[in-house]
Amino acid sequence: MCGIAGIASFNGRPVSADTLVSMRDLLTHRGPDDAGLYITPDSRLGFAHRRLSIIDLSAAGHQPMSNEDETVWICFNGEIFNFPDLKASLIKQGHAFRSNCDTEVIIHLYEEYGADCLKRLNGQFAFVIWDQKRQLLFGARDRLGILPLYYCWDGKEFSFASELKSVLKAAGKADLDMGALADFLVLQYVPAPKTIFRHIRKLEAGTFFILKDNKFGIDRYWKPEPAYESSMSESQAMEQLDHLISSSVKRQLISDVPIGVFLSGGVDSSAITSYMSGIMDMPVKAFSVGFEEKEYSELEFAKMAASFIPNVEHHQLVLKADSAMSLVQELFETLDEPFADQAILPTYLMTKYAAENVTVCLSGEGSDEIFGGYDRYLSTIKKVQTIGDLTRFTPDMKPFISDSIRLHYDDYLANLQSFSPKEYSALFPYQLKPKDDFATNQFRDFYNSMDASDDLQRVQRFDISTYLADNLLFKVDRASMLSSLEVRVPLLDYEVVNFCLGLPFHFRYRSHIQKYILKKLMRGRIPNEVIYRKKMGFSVPVFLWFQGAFKNYLNDTLLSKKARERGIIRPAFVETLLDPKRMTIDKHNSLKLWCLLVLEEWFKRYYD
Repeated sequence: MCGIAGIASFNGRPVSADTLVSMRDLLTHRGPDDAGLYITPDSRLGFAHRRLSIIDLSAAGHQPMSNEDETVWICFNGEIFNFPDLKASLIKQGHAFRSNCDTEVIIHLYEEYGADCLKRLNGQFAFVIWDQKRQLLFGARDRLGILPLYYCWDGKEFSFASELKSVLKAAGKADLDMGALADFLVLQYVPAPKTIFRHIRKLEAGTFFILKDNKFGIDRYWKPEPAYESSMSESQAMEQLDHLISSSVKRQLISDVPIGVFLSGGVDSSAITSYMSGIMDMPVKAFSVGFEEKEYSELEFAKMAASFIPNVEHHQLVLKADSAMSLVQELFETLDEPFADQAILPTYLMTKYAAENVTVCLSGEGSDEIFGGYDRYLSTIKKVQTIGDLTRFTPDMKPFISDSIRLHYDDYLANLQSFSPKEYSALFPYQLKPKDDFATNQFRDFYNSMDASDDLQRVQRFDISTYLADNLLFKVDRASMLSSLEVRVPLLDYEVVNFCLGLPFHFRYRSHIQKYILKKLMRGRIPNEVIYRKKMGFSVPVFLWFQGAFKNYLNDTLLSKKARERGIIRPAFVETLLDPKRMTIDKHNSLKLWCLLVLEEWFKRYYD
């Protein structure tokens, strides 16, 4: 992975090399191995790049990179896993190559197919291309949103980067988006295309932009499309799933640097570890993190999986409350947008730990979305089963019964939110209350319009388009890049995603078992105790820390003089959350306090 940045001027003012270098070097953690800069002869455009060398470690992989006559330039972050096949095909079509890196393949693929090149890429990526002949900028983000791309376009200047702080360097101080702030307090993240700043945006997953003749447009090139052969038996579906996951893992093991895996002790990471063990001809380096608070730690199951799966070299680390404080401060320094998923703490510790031994890790992200594994899906599953029971003998009544029983958006949101709409309204002084343009309301229309075979598929597809890209993958990207570690997610290969979304309900849930087909597929490959244990997720003992090691820090930060004077969050409401009795009995209260702590630390660094 790498860090990319750039500026294109449409107002006659030349781009500043100093600004580009500043934008680039804010991303040094994303690419410590090399730094590049390119400015066009007319100084209208500049690209800047930081490189984390993974494939073709030679100077031939230096970026920004151009084609032979320097009429096409690219600034690229990511990996294209099918680049060897694409390269062979392009050579047959007459293209010549100077390197063995995937970056050059994208350039020639763009020359051959234009924007349609995206449909041929299998990988995780964000890039921007300058086409000198056509005088246009073309940029894109991968199908699932594994890698980020931020941008700002004011009609005169366009700037982009891998992280918001670099765009902010070019755009200058931006206005706070109160609607985005409200979204954060409900969802714990700011959903795309918004950012916390009004004029800076995220490019959404599966989309591309073209900027030409001062006209900026965005189009979608991919969305989840369930693909499944309805005549498949269970054994045939398992065989196809096995082939797709195995192929994805094999593709994503391509690397010229050491590679490992995150092993949490759940079925997803254990499955990836098992596939790696069967493919690699050397020990699989597996990394796990747990907590000294045993009820929050999964290390027992990670050890069990590592012992069961052949050829695994297991490394494990325990996070203690007294050392968590420094970890939190490191994260707050780099999180340039409020983000309150507490799992970023152990994720960051694990990436730091893994980076001491490897440069690339595979991870099991995405499994719950594509197989329907979240506990919060259980209410949806019950509704789907009820509809099936009621319409078994009256199929003509299914549309009416489905509409009356289906999971509605507000029910879905209630399972995710930290603050309720009533609470976040009480958080803001009257004059600062956001208008009714939250993503939570925009999401309602998106959710209701989504085509799906059943409500479980609906929430899966919705989560893939929102929560997965803007929460889970953001978390992994920021934590891993802060450690200069590349993370790959084989279960989010788009062919795997499409196949799994198309699976019939009874392959996703059967006999009270979620992710039924994956768990059956993994029998004998990982321990049954891992396959059928209760799901934990990457839970963090913040509830306990706020009563102990973090107590004074929490109170001092949230009720500081600066926080009171800023006037954005009402101190009286914060004081009710800090009530000692409430702190000891209400675990959900700790989530609200964590959101406010994240926000206050962000205000201090990026707003005040």
